[in-house]
Amino acid sequence: MSRTQVKESDDGQSPPKQKPGTSRQMSVLSTLSMASKTVCHRATSWRYRMALMLHLASAIVILLRMNISLALVCMTRHTLSNGSTDGSQGSDDLANSSSPDSAGGNTSVTAVSAEFDWDSSIQGLIFSSGGFISFLFPIFADPLCRLMGSKLVMTSFTLLAGVLTILNPLAAGMSPYFLIVLRVFIGAAGGLVLPVSTGFFSWWSPESEKVTIASLTYAGINVGNILVGAPSGYMCSIPIANGWPFIFYVHGAFTILWCVVWHFCASEKPEDHPFISEEEKTYIIRTRLAMDVSQKTTAPPYLAIVTSKPVWAFLLVMISHSFATMIIFSYMPKYIATVFEFNSSRSV
Repeated sequence: MSRTQVKESDDGQSPPKQKPGTSRQMSVLSTLSMASKTVCHRATSWRYRMALMLHLASAIVILLRMNISLALVCMTRHTLSNGSTDGSQGSDDLANSSSPDSAGGNTSVTAVSAEFDWDSSIQGLIFSSGGFISFLFPIFADPLCRLMGSKLVMTSFTLLAGVLTILNPLAAGMSPYFLIVLRVFIGAAGGLVLPVSTGFFSWWSPESEKVTIASLTYAGINVGNILVGAPSGYMCSIPIANGWPFIFYVHGAFTILWCVVWHFCASEKPEDHPFISEEEKTYIIRTRLAMDVSQKTTAPPYLAIVTSKPVWAFLLVMISHSFATMIIFSYMPKYIATVFEFNSSRSV
């Protein structure tokens, strides 16, 4: 019998024929298995752990910037139009009054007494203080990284923002202007985090994964917006010190914890990482875009950047986007609390 003929089994019967499509199904299963192994490998790799830490750093920037929006609802006096009160405002006395409505009757109006009776102009300054100089600090990201190293810059300024956040209740008790000064420095420190993050992409990302790692990092911005809402509303309802200081204490403590983890588990380059495997280190070095470690760094072409039309176009787009989103996220909690008489603790 030739090799091309089907061999019979020992009992004289021919082996069963494969059903049509079986080989294709096996190929698909094999491909899925390899993809699963690749996903698991990436999820447990140090380059994706770095991306996760940068993801949390992006979330922290938004968390520390926007937590004042909901905290002010719990901190300040506002007027409700139907006599209801915001339970997060504490147990101070309520000043009741009445005003005529369109039908000639009286509408009960309740002014909710809280710890601070700041007017709208002061509250507006507090809301916006985080952005007073933060837009300038990305310019200093590159010089600072050259001087201190990207890892130390990230650790130092994030830690500074966390400590200043914990001091927010103390500053508010002293003067609203002290609080504004702290918010200015918190915004400035946060303005360095996202620009510094891009330097880690260059060293840690294989060329085929750079977009994925960058997307994972910047997705933290949306996560930060989510984390501001429900947990902050719950903390406002804590019956200790009117609850709102816990917003700053918890967010500040979380930031400091992140700094500790980042300090011991991160490095600017995979070549310097203490825990990465030799296999992954070699893979990153061979597959990332050319990064000459020994090459002397040169100053960025600032003049070419300033005169670039695409840069200005992108800048205008980002200003328009940020203007709309920051207005919504900054003033929406206060608007809902005063106009719709929504209890902040119900955001849980």
